[in-house]
Amino acid sequence: MTEVSDDGVLEVESTPAKRVGAAAALPPLIGAAFVLAAAATWSMSTNGTLVVGFSIALALVAWTIGLGLSPLALLLLRRREGAARGAFVDEERVLLGDSLRMRTEDVAVAWMPKPTKVEIVGRDGDEHVVTVGHQAAGERLLARIRSVAPRTRSYAVSLGTGEARVMRAAMAGWVLGASAMPLLFGPELVPAALLGAALAGFVGHGRGAIRFGADGVHVQGRFRSRYVSYRDVQRVHVGTADAATTSLAIQTPTERIWLGSFIPTRRARLLAALLEEGMAMVRSGAAAGAHVAELDPTEADPRAWTERLRHLTETQAYRAVAIDAQRLLSLLRNPAAEPRQRVAAALALRHTEGGLARIRVAADVSTDPDVQGALSALAEEHVEPAQVTHIVDRLARRSVVA
Repeated sequence: MTEVSDDGVLEVESTPAKRVGAAAALPPLIGAAFVLAAAATWSMSTNGTLVVGFSIALALVAWTIGLGLSPLALLLLRRREGAARGAFVDEERVLLGDSLRMRTEDVAVAWMPKPTKVEIVGRDGDEHVVTVGHQAAGERLLARIRSVAPRTRSYAVSLGTGEARVMRAAMAGWVLGASAMPLLFGPELVPAALLGAALAGFVGHGRGAIRFGADGVHVQGRFRSRYVSYRDVQRVHVGTADAATTSLAIQTPTERIWLGSFIPTRRARLLAALLEEGMAMVRSGAAAGAHVAELDPTEADPRAWTERLRHLTETQAYRAVAIDAQRLLSLLRNPAAEPRQRVAAALALRHTEGGLARIRVAADVSTDPDVQGALSALAEEHVEPAQVTHIVDRLARRSVVA
């Protein structure tokens, strides 16, 4: 079924990730200009003041031009178009404006940063901002996109927008050019230039991303990554909301996880909203029931426990009604449930009709490394008993630590 909106979609502004990458690749040319100028200076004269001065002037010109090209390139590569055709949304695609098309399965997240703005972030990093005539139109468009966008895979949202990435690359190019300037005065200053180049690499390095799943987030920082369960998130801290950039942090029972200090405010608000949505899912999951006593390991031998789980959905003489498969499926997807409960539900679901496919979907939307790995293994047709024992032992050790 398709829908066409004539609610006054005024404009669509797109920032394709590939074009952003091309714009961000320009600043390193600044440092290359200095290196080439230094090489020319060394080859022509080692003491010629005129040659050195000319080389500095040439490199400064290249520096200034290169530094200005990056933001300019972003403006040129950013695509704006009218929206005479309004918005078209169906089960397979989203058509916005006159020519912007994307598959619904490529939609990572959609939200409203302003009453008349709808932002769509693609799984490939593309960013689209749709301007509508009034808030009600934006809400209807957002509801349609969310209703058809599948949530069958986890998705990553970067800590910076495409524009911020290009500006960061321009700043890195500036630092790279400054660090290469000493090369004009002689090869003996190569160590200083290398130190500056390392600093430029740090400035230009990506801010990282947050991968959102059904049970938690995987925070991918500059130098390390870690998993944080929605169950452990007590609060999301967002800094000043009226500035161009702000800070973002997650408060857990044991620590505050700092995500960044100069995150574009619009992106920080989106990330905070997604984290709070995960916290709400935990509250809803806890209210619906996050524990099934029949799944608890009461046997001393893990193999006996897994064998009992295998028959848990079957009607037995000593129990009038078996555990319903739908109840196990709800527990498998419940972010409020303990990891061992969720994997136990998967062990019980393996032998039900369609159970493997359901476990595979649950694995695809999980970001918990232990749970995702366990569910991926249990979604296979054949699983070695030793592998099941390893999964059970790993989760048992994790439960003891927790």
